[in-house]
Amino acid sequence: MLSRLQFRFAACTAAFLVAVAIGAAPAKAGNAKVGRIEIENAWTHATSWDSFRDAAFLTLVNHGDRNDALIKAAAPTVAKRTRLARFVVHDGTMSLPTLADIPIPAHKTIGIAPGGYHVMLEGLKTQLKKGSHFPLTLTFRHAGTVTVSVEVAGPSFVH
Repeated sequence: MLSRLQFRFAACTAAFLVAVAIGAAPAKAGNAKVGRIEIENAWTHATSWDSFRDAAFLTLVNHGDRNDALIKAAAPTVAKRTRLARFVVHDGTMSLPTLADIPIPAHKTIGIAPGGYHVMLEGLKTQLKKGSHFPLTLTFRHAGTVTVSVEVAGPSFVH
């Protein structure tokens, strides 16, 4: 029987080997490239042991002449569900409605950051500890699919 740490290591290794096999291995923690889309600085907050959700943040740079969009994200090693969302305040009420995609116009940079777009990680399977990493697979409408390593930064005080 594998320990939780051994399982996580095996899962991360498998994700990395799949990424290498398709030519989309992370350049370094938090950075990757697929087609003309560059992914930079992928990170999330550390969570408490009883947290059930958090969000992943990153920067998307479209170096191409064609508009693209982030259409799907998955982090099955740490979350039961992953969805694209945007922070919205309407009449003093905050919400994070689900989005079908996050547009990335040609020659533009899109920040997926607190207070804006989010990659929601829901049904967390484990505590996200500062200094750890996990794989996040991103699927783009035109550029394809890539796996990036998400770094867990300091705790959030918003939850």
